[in-house]
Amino acid sequence: MKEYDVTFAAAVEALEGARSCRVLRLADEASSVLLLSLEGECPPLLLGCPARLLSDFSSGVTRAEREELGLSPEGGEADVEGFCRMGIPGNDPLAAGLDCSRLVLVSPSTGRALEASRAQGGIIPLRRAAASSARSRSDD
Repeated sequence: MKEYDVTFAAAVEALEGARSCRVLRLADEASSVLLLSLEGECPPLLLGCPARLLSDFSSGVTRAEREELGLSPEGGEADVEGFCRMGIPGNDPLAAGLDCSRLVLVSPSTGRALEASRAQGGIIPLRRAAASSARSRSDD
């Protein structure tokens, strides 16, 4: 189990306004994490790790986002973990997927995090993500 604490730039509404949180990965190979509030009792958020499921995923971290995370603006994505919320369009569980329009960007090295929106995002169905992940593992 891997865990680390982060402080969000702004309150996380889904965690009752918490800024201090813990990222918890229950297994090294897990394709999701729990985001827990350290400020009160509320249900954790389940976040997907799209880079672990989709070989072509890019969080598109901007220079401004890198600076907000306490990182050099010139760097790439290697030192930023990108997570996304799970979405269920139309309340149809079979359509559930990774909502790549609502990212959570985390820098484990600085302990900072932020929520970011992406207009080009959207729901990537879990079925597609699972198939892509299976193909990646078979290519190894």
